[in-house]
Amino acid sequence: FDADMLLPDTKNPYNGLLARGLTPYFRFSDGKKDAKSFFDNFRPLYTYATSQQKFLSLLSGDSEIQRVASSLDKEETKFFLLFLFSMPSLPILYYGDELGMKKEENLVSVDGGYSATGNRTPMLWDKSKNAGFTSASKPYIKISTERKDLSVEEEKDDADSLSSFLKAFLALRKDHVAFDNDASFELVETKSFCPIVFIRKKFAEKLLIAINPSSRTYKISLGDFKGN
Repeated sequence: FDADMLLPDTKNPYNGLLARGLTPYFRFSDGKKDAKSFFDNFRPLYTYATSQQKFLSLLSGDSEIQRVASSLDKEETKFFLLFLFSMPSLPILYYGDELGMKKEENLVSVDGGYSATGNRTPMLWDKSKNAGFTSASKPYIKISTERKDLSVEEEKDDADSLSSFLKAFLALRKDHVAFDNDASFELVETKSFCPIVFIRKKFAEKLLIAINPSSRTYKISLGDFKGN
């Protein structure tokens, strides 16, 4: 399931409040942030999955909902992806989210996509006319017009790009067993879950993850936590 759909926007159920909508949780701001509803929904699902020796799967997005980068800028999206790939789940990345692809607005609907057609534009592989996606003279769905410096080819050598950030974090994730899907998960209770703080543990490795998408400084009691 889509990570954002566990915290829906009551005015628009297709725009969750973690990474989408008018005031998403991961947008850098000093406004009120509250991820309690997300974890109120997530924890019983996680508990049930683990009791069945199964795993949850969190998605960065899908073809039906607005792309993350349409609501968050590059640095904010890094925080969201860090959260997504640190949580206990089988994370699934919707194609192009690692580049920062945005929804293409006002496209003619194809295959019954209606407004969602703009979330389904071709993958941006390079700087060529059709972004390396097809040799056809006219793609079935229009290539995104907002693709300056936005492609696999252009981002791979840019250390500051979104995809380079994600590659670096995935390499780090691979080196730590505490990020494994079956590693334990302990959520640290904080007010409205801002910042989001949790502990992952497997074997002798214990990691503390704290994600604070705001400019405010918080003090959190971690009790007897001793990590490596």
